[in-house]
Amino acid sequence: ELNQAGFKQVADAVKSKKISAVEVTQHFLARAEKLNPQLNAFIAFNTKALQEAQALDTKIQKNEESKSNSELSILI
Repeated sequence: ELNQAGFKQVADAVKSKKISAVEVTQHFLARAEKLNPQLNAFIAFNTKALQEAQALDTKIQKNEESKSNSELSILI
């Protein structure tokens, strides 16, 4: 499950196409939106997170090299 996985595990799963960056982004955005009213832990959500995730998925599908392991920015 994504909630229990470490960053490297999630990144490896995305790179190996076991899960898409869009799916990861949707999961954590939904979780953060659900929990934030109780936790008040997030200042802002990246409004372009899904677009960025789709762009990363496109790079992966084209077998293009990623510049970093952390191209998804979801929360601040």
